[in-house]
Amino acid sequence: MQTELRILHLEDEPLDSELVGNLLRSEGMAVAIDTVETMPAFAEAVERGGYALILSDYTVPGMDVAEALHLARRVRPEV
Repeated sequence: MQTELRILHLEDEPLDSELVGNLLRSEGMAVAIDTVETMPAFAEAVERGGYALILSDYTVPGMDVAEALHLARRVRPEV
């Protein structure tokens, strides 16, 4: 049985997150994607941890994605 890859996705469009999951699954990957839309939700998810990969849309309204990257690197440098 394939190990499921846990992904945190900072994305404001649910369809985009769904498309990412579908693409990865179509390539045979087992993935579980948690999608967040706000900085507080992102920070909470990063703190909680357990992700192998963090993806981010670069243009989430009201978000500073550079700040999100900095937070992720500081809290979860292994991801």
